[in-house]
Formats: sequence, structure tokens, C-alpha cells
Amino acid sequence: MAFGQAAAKGSKVAIRAAEEAARQAAAARNALLPSASISTDRLDPVRAFDLWCRSVLPYRIELGVPAREFQLETSGWMLGPFILTTGRIRQMRTVRSASLLGDRYSDMLFVLANEGRMSGQTAARRVGIGPGDFAVFDARQPFEMEAEDCSYLMLLLPRESLYGVSEGRLADLHGASPKGRCVDFLADHVRLLARHLPGMTIAEAKLLAQSTLKLVEGVLHETSDDPDDAGARVVSLHRRVGRYIEDHLAASDLSPERIAADLEISRTQLYRAFQSSGGVAQHIRARRLDTARTLLAHPEEHRPLGEIAELLGFATTAAFAKAFRSRFGMPPRTARRATTMLAAPNSQAMFDHWTRSIASFADLA
Repeated sequence: MAFGQAAAKGSKVAIRAAEEAARQAAAARNALLPSASISTDRLDPVRAFDLWCRSVLPYRIELGVPAREFQLETSGWMLGPFILTTGRIRQMRTVRSASLLGDRYSDMLFVLANEGRMSGQTAARRVGIGPGDFAVFDARQPFEMEAEDCSYLMLLLPRESLYGVSEGRLADLHGASPKGRCVDFLADHVRLLARHLPGMTIAEAKLLAQSTLKLVEGVLHETSDDPDDAGARVVSLHRRVGRYIEDHLAASDLSPERIAADLEISRTQLYRAFQSSGGVAQHIRARRLDTARTLLAHPEEHRPLGEIAELLGFATTAAFAKAFRSRFGMPPRTARRATTMLAAPNSQAMFDHWTRSIASFADLA
């Protein structure tokens, strides 16, 4: 009898546990997407600006108006592997400078202008988009983007989620404004997605996230430069030379003369391709120093400074240190000791930091 009672009791416990597990699973399926928002309608503009700067650490934020006149309305949702944000900005510049690249943040950004215009700059391209246009940015490369009285939608996509697109292709699209039917379809899709996000469950978003990523991959594959466009030819040459430079950063004789000879192009063509970024020699120097900054910020990089200097084509450690200080305002040893590496190497970490930052200011509204 005692054995039968114990078995029955155990069976009831198991049933209750199974019911609780089913209840939790159903609750998870029906849970709404996590989100966060900032609005100067609900928060003092100065505090809102401080909060915004704290919550988007991979970028430097610059205002075109006094902080007391700062205006921002933005919301963000985590859709599985990526973030979708919507917002409206008044006179703000977002800068991803070379000095910030050591944080390892590497998302691809798709910015869709809804109203107004946005303009920007990369090393190879000037960017200008209006309603319905996308601009693509690679967070592994420096850029700046300015908006004035503009509403936008933005996808922040981990590059590893775009596994159907080569790394070279992602880097080449930095600063591009893709065109075509796939782009128009993606714009409509993102607008519709944003409209339904406030009431969407995590389970629903997981399915829609996969279709969104496929659309983005379609856009990336469809986008191509017009061979009859002179500007496109310059960009194409910039990419070609840029890839050559990346492959030969350690060569002590890497120079405009060698590049022109090896790629069988004229010095004039080379000059035109890098005119907007200060010349090819300046580009080589910047890429070597940016690479050094990334290496020094990596927790598993322990090689001596002299070895890193030699690896990147500097004649001496002293020459390397002088150039590094000139670009970043600190000697390389200080950069190596710094403990300020950003804790936002991907979209999930960035979203978590964003929501924590906003929560910490919840009582200030």
C-alpha cells in the first residue's frame, strides 16, 4: 500500500512538473519582443542626450544644436540575431571613428530614410539618402552619418548572420546606397515589420527574422556598380587597391609606386581613387595603425610592440610609437593597458547594454 501511495504521489509530482513546463513554454511563445525606447518628450533633453551617448558606446555622438534643444524619439527591438530600431532625430551626427575600432564591434548597418535626408562619409564614398533609400555601413570601418529633422529605420545585423555573403563583399559595400527591386521590397518589408513589432511575440519574430535576413542577402547580391558610371569605376578601383593593401600591410616597400606597378594602373588613377581619403600613402598608414590598435585591444595579443611594428611594416618601434600617438593621442603601451574596451562586440550585447542603460535612467523622466 505504501509503495502504491508513493508511486501515485510521484506520478502527480511528475504531472505537475510537466504542466508547469508546458505553461512556461506557452508563456515563452506568447511573450512579447524585448524592446527599449528613449524620448525627449518624456525625458529632459540634456539627460536624454547623456543617456543616448552612454547607450550607444560604439559611436561618438555630436550635436548640431545645444544639448538643451536635443530632440530624439527612438525605439528598438531584438529580433533573434539582429536589432531593428525606428526613430526621429534633429541635427545629430553619429561617428564611428578609427579610434573606436578596437572594440571589436562588427555589425552591418542598414539605414532606411523615411522622411528627410541623411548624409555621410566613408573613406571611399560620400553618402546621401532620401525617403525610401538605404545606406549600408560596416562597423569594422570608420564612417560618419548626419541626420537633420529625419525619421529612419535601421537594421543592425551581425555579419555572421549574413553567412551567404562573403566577407569581402560586406567590406566592399561600406557606404553604398543599393538600388533595385530587391531594395524596394526590403524597404516595404522593414516598414511593415516595424509597424507590427510592438505587438509581436518572440516566436513570431524568430520566423520573420529569418525571412528578413534572406531579403537582406538578396539585396547584397543584387547590388552592383554600373560599369558605365565614372564614380562607380573609382569606387571599384578603391576596393581593388584596398584589398591589395590589406594583403601587403607587412611589406616594408608597400608604396603607391609598387601598387601601381603590381596592379598595372597609372599613378593618376590611384590618386583619384584615394583623393577623398587623403591619398593612398595616408590610407596605408591609417590601415596599419588601425590594425595595430585592434591588435593591442585584443585580450589574447601579447607580442612585443617591436614585433607588432615590424609585422605592420614600420621601420622601427620608435617610428611606430610616434605615428600611433599622432593618430590616437596616446602611446601604444597605454592603449594596450587600457581597460576601456567596449562591451558591445555584437548586436545582442549592444542591445543588452542599451536596455540596461535606459533602465538605469528610468526614474529620471
